[in-house]
Amino acid sequence: MSSKGRCSLPALTGLRFFLALWVILYHQIPHEDNTLAVSWLGNLPLPFHLFLRTGYAAVTVFFVLSGFVLAYNYDLGATWSRQKRLRFWIARFARIYPAYFAGLLLMAPFLLYRSIILKRSISLAYEALTALLNFALVQSWHPAAALTWNYPGWSLSGEAFFYAVFPFIGIWLWRLQKPLALIGMAAILWVLSMAPSWVAVVWPIPGFGDVSAAVFDIPEAAGFAANLIRYNPLLRLAEFAAGILLARLYFYLQSHPNPLKGSWFYMPGLLVTAFVLGQADRIPYPLAHNGLLLPPYACLILGLALNGGWLARWLSWPPLVFLGNASYSMYILHAPIQIWLMILLRRWFSVEPQGLAWVTAYAMVVIVISSLFFVYFEERAHRSLREALRRRFEPTP
Repeated sequence: MSSKGRCSLPALTGLRFFLALWVILYHQIPHEDNTLAVSWLGNLPLPFHLFLRTGYAAVTVFFVLSGFVLAYNYDLGATWSRQKRLRFWIARFARIYPAYFAGLLLMAPFLLYRSIILKRSISLAYEALTALLNFALVQSWHPAAALTWNYPGWSLSGEAFFYAVFPFIGIWLWRLQKPLALIGMAAILWVLSMAPSWVAVVWPIPGFGDVSAAVFDIPEAAGFAANLIRYNPLLRLAEFAAGILLARLYFYLQSHPNPLKGSWFYMPGLLVTAFVLGQADRIPYPLAHNGLLLPPYACLILGLALNGGWLARWLSWPPLVFLGNASYSMYILHAPIQIWLMILLRRWFSVEPQGLAWVTAYAMVVIVISSLFFVYFEERAHRSLREALRRRFEPTP
């Protein structure tokens, strides 16, 4: 089922590292204060402030990239039997769950301490319910639970759903062959990705605050409807589907001789993304959070896949490719690492983590720990779990 003989996509792997780093830095910004004077950002120009404060946009790139890479590596032009679908689901679950599970375990002591020892308003029963949802990878389906436990894990809840439907929507999208059909479907997916956000803009929804300048208004627990639009896997499916369609376009371009260069796509995509996010204080937050920039994201991914140019060569540098491979561990472990580092510094050394020095040191610690975790645990656990699940669920020949 897996397409053999295809070359790797090192530039896209290197890109994943910078996407993960973008999210890590974004989570170090005190969003509860709307003024630019606070935080470690110092005297950076306003566009840099805004770019860093829109790190949530990296998740949309991850969703598109996920659909693209899966469609690149799995043959959607062939018939998928029940056994092939089962093998795909086992492979994907085994890929994401070990690191995801480790992230939840690292968060568990802190959350139990908060409920049992501190007796916060969050009850032990509620923690148990959210734990069940998180360990089952379905927390994003309940808006109030999406950011519970290891909050970056909400996107993995979405990915689990995307993996479940990939063999079905992927085969359907792959039947599109003509350029006009691909362009038409791309436009439909773009509209679908933005539609829930437009609802929030046209009919203001509690939890979004002032959507006209809500890039700074990102409450930890937004309203039910707001979290539904931001995190619900079904409402984010169009972004993943766009990645599948993008892979279809990639193979179409590859099968038809043309003079197109990768840099013709990824440079405009990168520049448009940077410019628009640099104006994020003028853009309604729901749109920036979801699918507004889907076209430039697609251009960036397609261009890097086509290769060529200095940026693609730089992202293909082996150290960056390694960090890209470890980026999933960085993404899913950075929140629990932050909590335990802060406990260590405050309780053992009486140091208050703050400022640029803290953010720099924290990012380096996340990169080092996640890289070691990737090498010595994630890869081994992935292979072991995959083989165990195959022995358990796949029929014996």
